[in-house]
Amino acid sequence: MKNFTGAPRLWRAHAAGALLVVATGLGGCGGSGDDPAAVSRPMVKNGHFDERLLGSWQVLGEGALLEVTKDGMVQFQQGASVCYVDELASTDDPSDLAGMSFVDDGGGATLDLFELAGTPSSARLARIASIPPACRAKPTADGTATLQAICDLMGQDYAFFVERRIDWAARCKQQAPNAAAARDDDALQEVLIALLQGFKDAHVKLSRGHGDERHQVFSAADSPTRRLLAQAFGEQTEISDLREFQLAWRDAVQAQAFRRLTKAGGPLLNGALHWGRLPGNIGYVSIASMHAFSDDPSPATETRLAREAMDRVIADLADTRAMIVDVSLNGGGLDAVSAEIAGSFTDHRRLAFIKKQHRPQGRPAQSWYIEPRGPTQYLKPVYVLTSDLSASAAETFTLMMRQLPQAVHAGQATSGSISDILEKPLPGNFSISFSNEIDLAPRGELFEVTGIPPQLSLPMFRPGAPDTLSTGHRAAIDALIALARR
Repeated sequence: MKNFTGAPRLWRAHAAGALLVVATGLGGCGGSGDDPAAVSRPMVKNGHFDERLLGSWQVLGEGALLEVTKDGMVQFQQGASVCYVDELASTDDPSDLAGMSFVDDGGGATLDLFELAGTPSSARLARIASIPPACRAKPTADGTATLQAICDLMGQDYAFFVERRIDWAARCKQQAPNAAAARDDDALQEVLIALLQGFKDAHVKLSRGHGDERHQVFSAADSPTRRLLAQAFGEQTEISDLREFQLAWRDAVQAQAFRRLTKAGGPLLNGALHWGRLPGNIGYVSIASMHAFSDDPSPATETRLAREAMDRVIADLADTRAMIVDVSLNGGGLDAVSAEIAGSFTDHRRLAFIKKQHRPQGRPAQSWYIEPRGPTQYLKPVYVLTSDLSASAAETFTLMMRQLPQAVHAGQATSGSISDILEKPLPGNFSISFSNEIDLAPRGELFEVTGIPPQLSLPMFRPGAPDTLSTGHRAAIDALIALARR
């Protein structure tokens, strides 16, 4: 889970961010299984936390504790052998959480926190008597303590060790002497990167620094297309930074598609949304991200902007014979945005996927739905185009769209990094993020690791064929145009 700048880490995240997007955001929209009769209350009123929130709490299934007073909140990271203050997620300004609401169980024993009205809850809190005294001690910040924290916290809540064939205990044991020998952060960084190699999970990331000065130093994201791009990067000399090279490639691929459009619209959503018409009166919508549409990253603002943009798209393309919705270069963002966009294509409420925590501790699984959004919905044939770069919220969007009778999922299997992100600061100057939730399709299928397989295979970017980096996307769109014109 990743926080907005300056806000406690109760905000949720669902952005892979390793290649095409900087990961900020939250998860969740599309309906909730929570009690519809429960009364929702704002967490903050008149500049103070609601009195029902005051006290000590355990955040179920996330290895965290909270201590809430009228004027502030302290968060603690807790594992089997570690517990310490999370300064980044703590706040002495309740207005940081002014957009959130809560529902209690009537007796004050549990609370559900909500980022946006009508969404599944972002966290469930269980009241505890007090914060253990040991949690208030300043943690040791040497290599041994940092390794112990990451091994404990990730070992407790990472959801896919088995599926990704990772022997975590053995890795931690192997790196223990190296962490103890690390004399500075540069050396410790190499130890932590070695610990995380081979996960092939776009949500496993290591960052270094404090607060706004943190920067990502490692991502475990891996896929055939990423390897093709790394190969192409090594064969050129014009761009010296791999990320810059990847972004330039993305821009070039998108520009190819945009040049083909007539009656083009956009860009909207801070450049993330373009649309227009392809030959044969086929609508085309490119969605490059599910977040970061403005300087205000709050869920209410992001979903409102997405709604306004999609209303324009649907109105402009209403008379097309079919539509291609392209999320093949979308690295993720907000599930709330995914549900808002998917709602432009459904005529009634549908179950999209089921989310549960790896270690629920009493928090029930949540059923997520899509439902009609906007004044009109597009119910003609829709082709959802994905690649192995489609990650996180782009994948939950794909799960949503696959429930629609008029939609066909085409292209390549998605990234297989679907879960929300749980972020943990470590003692010293590092923080780790990883997947702690399990998203299941309505019939119970798990597509984490493997990716969501397309119903119509169009292998855009092919291993062993580096030329497809420049030709594969156009070829896939041509195939969909031909199919839609039949």
